[in-house]
Amino acid sequence: MRVLIVDGDAEYAAITTEALRRDGHDVTTAAGARPASRVLGGPIDLVLLEAQLPDGSGLDLCRRIRARRPALPVIFVSARACIADVVAGLDGGADDYVAKPFHPSELNARVRAVARRAAGGSGTARTALPGISAGGLHLDLVNRSVTLNGVNLPCSPLEFQILRVLAEHPGQVLSHRFLMEQVWRCRDADDATLLRARIGAIRRKIRVAGGDKDMVRTVHGVGYRLLSS
Repeated sequence: MRVLIVDGDAEYAAITTEALRRDGHDVTTAAGARPASRVLGGPIDLVLLEAQLPDGSGLDLCRRIRARRPALPVIFVSARACIADVVAGLDGGADDYVAKPFHPSELNARVRAVARRAAGGSGTARTALPGISAGGLHLDLVNRSVTLNGVNLPCSPLEFQILRVLAEHPGQVLSHRFLMEQVWRCRDADDATLLRARIGAIRRKIRVAGGDKDMVRTVHGVGYRLLSS
C-alpha cells in the first residue's frame, strides 16, 4: 500500500518507515499537518498519524481527513496512549490506535488488518452480494458506500465493516465476541474499545442522516443488533 506517515518525531518516522518498507509498502512521510495536507490529495491508501504534531493537532487533522476522504483508513501511532487519548482518537474517526513504543511486527499486523477491512472482506458467506439492505440502510459493496433511506452516510472503512456484519444479520443479536471475530479476526480488549467507540460514531452519523440512532440497539451484557424494521 501507499502509506503516509505524519509524525514530527524524525526518529520514530524513520523506524516506522523501515518497518513498513520491509513489509512491502510504499512510504511517504510528512513532519506535520500542513505538509500532510498537501500530500493527502494524492494517491494515499492509509495514514499513520501522531496525535501531537509540531504545527497542530493530529486529532484535528484526522477529522479533516474524514471530512475530505471518509473511506481513507487512519491509524493513530502516538506517544499519547492513556484511555482518554485512545477514545478521543477513535471518536475522531481513526480506525485503530497504536501506542508508542511499538514492536514493528505489531504495527505491520495492525496495518494489514486495517487494509483487509478497507479492501472489503468481512469473512461471512455473503461477501459476493453486490449490496446489502436492512432497516433502511443500503451498503454498496462495490463502491463501499452507505445510504440511510437514500441519504448518504459517510463511513470509515472500519465503520463500514461493522455495519456490514450487522446488516448481514438483521434483527439478530450479535455478541461482542462475534463482531470482533468478524471485523478484527481476533478478540482483545483494545478491539472491544474500538468497537464501542465506532458503534457510538455510527449512531451519531445515523442521527445526522435523519435516522433513529437506536436502530443499532445495545443488548446489555451480550452485544448489538440492527433493527430491521
